[in-house]
Amino acid sequence: MQFLIEGGILSFILMLFLVFNVYKYRVYLLKNIEITLGLGSFLIISLFSFPFRTSAVCVLLILYLGIFLSGIKKEKISCKYGKIILGFIVLINTITIIRIAGIESDLMKWRALEQHDVSLSNKQSELIYKDLFKTFGNDKDFLLAFANNRLEYKDFDTAIKLLERASLRSSKLDIFLLLGVNYEKIGNYRKAEENYIKCKYFDPDIVRPRYELMRLYLQQKRLEEAKKTAQDILNTPIKVKSKQAFEIRKYAQKIMDIRSL
Repeated sequence: MQFLIEGGILSFILMLFLVFNVYKYRVYLLKNIEITLGLGSFLIISLFSFPFRTSAVCVLLILYLGIFLSGIKKEKISCKYGKIILGFIVLINTITIIRIAGIESDLMKWRALEQHDVSLSNKQSELIYKDLFKTFGNDKDFLLAFANNRLEYKDFDTAIKLLERASLRSSKLDIFLLLGVNYEKIGNYRKAEENYIKCKYFDPDIVRPRYELMRLYLQQKRLEEAKKTAQDILNTPIKVKSKQAFEIRKYAQKIMDIRSL
C-alpha cells in the first residue's frame, strides 16, 4: 500500500502488471525457484526495512524483470534478440544487486553512527555524514539527523542548507522547528519567526513552536506579540501531560503578568 501511495500512477501500473503476470504464469512461476525467491525476498525486506524502503523497491524491480523474462517464449530466447534481452536483464539485475548491497552497507553505517555519534569528534562525524550524504541525500530523516549534528557543533549555515533541502521533501514539524532555531542562532529573526509560525499551523496541539515564537518576540522586545502568543499557549489544552508542557504554561503565565520591558 505504501509503495502504491509513494510511487503514484507508475507504481499502480507496475503492480497491475505484476498481478496479471503472476496469475497468467502461475503454474510456471510456482516451479521457478528464482521468482519464488524474489517474492520471498521482497516480502522479507519490505517487513524489516521500515522506514527505509529503497532496498524493497530495488528487489521489486528485480522481481518485475524476472516475471517479464518468464513471459518470453522459449523460441524467442533462442533468437539473437532474445539473447540480447536476456543479457540486458542479467546486466541490470547485477548492477541493481550491487547497488542494493551498497545501500544496505551505508544504512548499517548510518545506524552505527546514530548510536556512537556522541563519542565521535566534530570532524569525524562530519566526514561520515558527508560520505553517507551521497546515498541518503534525499532522505528527510537523514537530512534531519545530519542537521542536528551540525547544530550540535554550531555549524548553523550547513544545518540550514540541509534543513531547507529536507523542507522541499517533507512537511515534518521537526524540520521547520529546527530551521527556526538555526536561523535564530545566526540572527535572522525574520526567517526564524516564519518557520516557527509554520510549525504552529502544522500541528495546533503542540505548544513548543508557540513557546519558541514567544521567546523570540521577547528577545526582540515585542511584548504585545509575546503576550498574544502566551495567551495562545494558555488557551491550548494539554493533551499529553509532561513536565516540559507544564513548564511552558507556567512561563507563559509569567509573560502575561509583565507590564513592560
